[in-house]
Amino acid sequence: HLGEFDDSRRHYQESLRIYGRVVGKDHASYAAALHNIGNLNRSQVHMDDSLSAIQRLQLHEDAMGYLEDAWRIRKDELGEEHPHTISSRSNLGSTMASQVLQQQQQHQQQQKQQESSKYTKLRWEIAEEHLREALETAVSNPRGDHIKATSSSSSSSSGGHIVTLSAAAAAQNLAVFLKAKATIRTEHQPSDDALAEAKNLYLQTLAVRKELLHETHPDLVATKYSLAELYSAIGDEEAANRLRSEIVGSYDVTESDQAPEGKEELRKT
Repeated sequence: HLGEFDDSRRHYQESLRIYGRVVGKDHASYAAALHNIGNLNRSQVHMDDSLSAIQRLQLHEDAMGYLEDAWRIRKDELGEEHPHTISSRSNLGSTMASQVLQQQQQHQQQQKQQESSKYTKLRWEIAEEHLREALETAVSNPRGDHIKATSSSSSSSSGGHIVTLSAAAAAQNLAVFLKAKATIRTEHQPSDDALAEAKNLYLQTLAVRKELLHETHPDLVATKYSLAELYSAIGDEEAANRLRSEIVGSYDVTESDQAPEGKEELRKT
């Protein structure tokens, strides 16, 4: 709901003012508030149907500004290898890619695609650089809870294994980007290689999240949903439907264990 986004934004802006005054604008706490506002803007772009195209573009621009500032502060304060730094950089790349997609759709509708091709290509490249380097950093410097990499595990495009939640989040963002880049109708021709890489990233992300998260955790559900969409894109409806059934089944199990008031809340969700 638009009012909820506005209320959340006011609270985050207030936290920015407080952190800026108390600890300074180069502190990791200030960066956390920047990161949160950036993610709030990203969420509103995708969830608020009442927004105009101009409002969506403005929220994208604002989100990129917040996330870029958060990334730079966290890099200086926490180090480039810290999971929070990686998260800000990966989300920055993801937001840039999302903005490119939106602008491209507008240009296609206005039949001005050729005029925007250079801009689009540049922004794709910058977004992909952020996404790939964030994943490489997370894979090379595993921190926090992790799964055990097996000899049969596939390696990521960075050359290592995705075993932590931080790396899984970065891999998910890159996979979403690759699928979009491979399937949109632009000068970027559909690429089986990009879809294959996205599938590998989703599968590794799924393995990590399945082991470390509850079956109804939003991040795990998001990975299953995204992988199902990719399977559909490559024509494997059987695999896609299997994942969709897993999502539905996990919520059915949860609902059966709920008290009546809990069931009603779940249905609303």
